[in-house]
Amino acid sequence: MIYRSFNTAGKFPFLGLLIMGLFLFVIFLFLRALFILLYYLTPVLFILILVFDAKVILNHIKYLGKKIKDNPVTGLIQTGLSILFLPIVLVYLLFQALINRQFKKNQMNTGNNQTSDWADFEELESQIPIKKADPRDLV
Repeated sequence: MIYRSFNTAGKFPFLGLLIMGLFLFVIFLFLRALFILLYYLTPVLFILILVFDAKVILNHIKYLGKKIKDNPVTGLIQTGLSILFLPIVLVYLLFQALINRQFKKNQMNTGNNQTSDWADFEELESQIPIKKADPRDLV
């Protein structure tokens, strides 16, 4: 039998690896720049969280304290990662504060009109005829 080998890469066998490596390097540079930008915006994010809903930060600190109390090793790891990735955690807390604020606004708006939005309940008398099964229909 004759075995043939086909080289699909041509003269540049590592071109695909080179392109993938370049793509991953560009993604790394983009994420690094984004993290540096968020690092410099950390005080602004912190102030915005305090303005929108300060309880979010307190709840996060209580959550970390509970984690440390329940399991010290994982709690300390989680606390260390929260400090290391503080800009990302603050973005998450900012979104949580914005959602809490929007939720409170919606509750206040619906709370005022709660009595006028509901219709009176009426129980309707309805008789649904029940037909008994015929054993001949089951065969």
